[in-house]
Amino acid sequence: MDSLERLSLRQDFMGVYDAERVHRKEINTARSEGYEEGIQEGIQEGIQEGIQEGIQEGKLQDAKAMLKDGISIENVSKYTGLDIEIINKLTKEL
Repeated sequence: MDSLERLSLRQDFMGVYDAERVHRKEINTARSEGYEEGIQEGIQEGIQEGIQEGIQEGKLQDAKAMLKDGISIENVSKYTGLDIEIINKLTKEL
């Protein structure tokens, strides 16, 4: 009988082996769950950034339309929440 067969028959060895297998499964599960959580967090952050960029772009488009209609820079700033400096740049683009 070779040494692996002898070890497989020992109960104390099997207990250690089983405990090690369980421990490795726990580690792998924790790693994969952490990885998935990281992916989900990244996706959520990306979505939030996209939403914020879309809101900002909408404000800029609204400001351009207001400026084309002759609304004062101060009122455009008041209604869009954009800084006057940004609105001044938009007026140069029109």
